[in-house]
Amino acid sequence: MWDFSLRLYEQEGIAALCLTLQDRHGLDVNLLLYAAYAAACDIALAMADLEAVDAAVADWREGMLRPLRALRRQLDGGETPAARQALLQAELALEREQQDRMWRARQPAGAWSAAPEAASPRGNLAVLAKLNNVAVDELEAFASALEHLLPMLLAQR
Repeated sequence: MWDFSLRLYEQEGIAALCLTLQDRHGLDVNLLLYAAYAAACDIALAMADLEAVDAAVADWREGMLRPLRALRRQLDGGETPAARQALLQAELALEREQQDRMWRARQPAGAWSAAPEAASPRGNLAVLAKLNNVAVDELEAFASALEHLLPMLLAQR
């Protein structure tokens, strides 16, 4: 999942879309990437899947990741570039750990709930939008980009 996330995130415009959804709607970018990865694996997520994964990482996200991100954002890169870079690296390590925790949480034996529809980026993102009380059209730009990029990303596996 981490390698997929890095490849997706580095695509033109994806980081900006993710950060906009994070900052404007409070979406957890790792959950966004999780929903994208599940679609790439042809897995349709049910609400129960995302609720379980979100619950498994909520304390980690709120206690570790968000405070560190807030601290990094407070630093002015001009005066403290080394400290800001060190915090960014620590934040990325925490992001990776969160993704590992998410992946483990969805497993007992790789189990997934029965989703009501076939796997698709839009379907998984619709479930994520509902979980976060965000209008699904707010994720439209990300959904479109993801549908466009998935064939290329899957070919790179």
